[in-house]
Amino acid sequence: MTRRQSTLQDYHNETTMRELTMRRPTLKAYIAAALISLATAAGSTLQAATNKPPVSIAIDQKSLVITGVTPGSQVIVFGRSCRNTGGRVRLIRHTFVERDDDRDGVVKIAMETIPEFSVFIAVDYESGEFASAAPGGSSPRVMAMPRVPQWREGSQSVDFNRGYLDFLFVRPGKGAWVLDILQGTARDDDGVIDGNLRLRIGSMKPLLGKDSPPPHATKKDVLAIIDPRDLSAVVMGAE
Repeated sequence: MTRRQSTLQDYHNETTMRELTMRRPTLKAYIAAALISLATAAGSTLQAATNKPPVSIAIDQKSLVITGVTPGSQVIVFGRSCRNTGGRVRLIRHTFVERDDDRDGVVKIAMETIPEFSVFIAVDYESGEFASAAPGGSSPRVMAMPRVPQWREGSQSVDFNRGYLDFLFVRPGKGAWVLDILQGTARDDDGVIDGNLRLRIGSMKPLLGKDSPPPHATKKDVLAIIDPRDLSAVVMGAE
């Protein structure tokens, strides 16, 4: 089964592209600590049990290659990019669901082009193991969070000190859901312009699976977050 979608959003000033251009050299210097620590832990456990290599993403000009996928499993790829078109910055969401049909642990996703300013997160749908990558071999920029979000078993919502975020929520083997939230809009669960953005799990939109989103998190649930405006990212596993 293949599901692909790219969603365009116009950003009506050049602030985003200027910030990304200035920060581009910095991307290679940052390593997303949360991504690496969680992915390493998950990968080590899985490798010990199955001798399977950890999930990883390689990016070239027109494709994403995900390796270390559980043989026969599906892989979910969630990404964001920024593109300057005629002086207008376009914020683009990319979502892909692909199955490892030949059971070799490798999934290749072809794209027309991969923008220079982009970030991608891949989640193995069976194991919940994940990886992230950005073009040029760089690691995604760390998402600065003055207050650490409380994401644990039983959580119905989670708060962030950000103005605009895009979320992927994966319950391995059960379903996947997405939602982007602009602070202070109807999708922001606290409903006010207060510098705090709140995601309510039960309000997310289906990406994979037929069920409605669960009301709260359980252990092994994966929450991937990207800021579409600076392409910083983080992935959290519920404790």
